[in-house]
Amino acid sequence: MEEGEEEDLVTLASVVSLRCPLGMTRISQPVRYISCKHLGCFDLSNFLDVNSRARKWMCPLCQAPGHPSEIQADPYIAHILAQLPPIIDPLEDDDP
Repeated sequence: MEEGEEEDLVTLASVVSLRCPLGMTRISQPVRYISCKHLGCFDLSNFLDVNSRARKWMCPLCQAPGHPSEIQADPYIAHILAQLPPIIDPLEDDDP
């Protein structure tokens, strides 16, 4: 590369968990804080339930502080979730 040229970084694939870090279940309403730079999401219902009692209001993935008004839905992850069949979670399975 010659001096003055810029190098582009291209991401070919990313792995994003579809399991909420709070409830350890499949995300149904994927959200994240507007200020978060990561692709990962958490479930809105789990987040509101946990944080309404704890009053910490921080991202469960990167621990960045925030306010509930700064949460945004992730339509891309929601689209992916809608395309996938429901996954049976072994933690929720009653059979031994």
